[in-house]
Amino acid sequence: MFIHQPGRWEGGEKVGTAVTELDVLPTAADLLGYEIRGGDYPGSSMLSPPEHRTLVASCYHEHACLASITDDGKYIYHYGNTTDQYFDLSKDPHERHNIIDRKSEEKIRGLREDLLAWEGRVEASYECHASGEKTTASE
Repeated sequence: MFIHQPGRWEGGEKVGTAVTELDVLPTAADLLGYEIRGGDYPGSSMLSPPEHRTLVASCYHEHACLASITDDGKYIYHYGNTTDQYFDLSKDPHERHNIIDRKSEEKIRGLREDLLAWEGRVEASYECHASGEKTTASE
């Protein structure tokens, strides 16, 4: 993603932490000098992103996979359909070497539980919207 604003970032600048499409609206509001009021928005401005955060995503097809990225670690859960994966993105940005066997079972179980809890919150949010109930935004 490129952002161009005349007079700003003349030499260019790169965001060093992980960002997601949820960060676009807070970034645009920040660039325009607006303040988001009356609620929370799940993203963060790319002008001042949190240093350590976990980004989560799901595959296009339901129950195919879930993934989380925290710092340089990426975990992919495949619902038991294939071996789960863990990559060190600082050493393996193209995700060619699955190093899940180097991680403790406790760590992997925690990552899996976090992803499944996130999926449950997202599904509950969709169900509430479909039924017309009010809900808070989820990550």
